[in-house]
Formats: sequence, C-alpha cells, structure tokens
Amino acid sequence: MSSCFAYYVIYISILTTIYQFTCIIYFYIQISRMGCVWGKLREGVYSKEPQPASY
Repeated sequence: MSSCFAYYVIYISILTTIYQFTCIIYFYIQISRMGCVWGKLREGVYSKEPQPASY
C-alpha cells in the first residue's frame, strides 16, 4: 500500500512539473508572438506617420 502511494505521489509530482513547464513555454511563446505583433504594428504606425523635421 505504501509503495503504491509513493509511486502515486511521484507520478503526480512529475505530471505537475511537466504541466507547469508546458504552461511556462506556452506563455513564453504567446508573449514573444505578441511582442512580434506589437513591433510590426508600431513599425507600421511610425512609418505611416510623417516624420517631424526636428527629428
């Protein structure tokens, strides 16, 4: 009984670790993708705007 419980605890801990890792990777990919989109949007906005001569 105790050995089964130990295996269960190890299994759950491994699962939670993998889950947290995949969540972190997923959020990192989403944030980097958003950063790329924001960068392109800002470039498009700034390129459309007429640049002031004092720049």
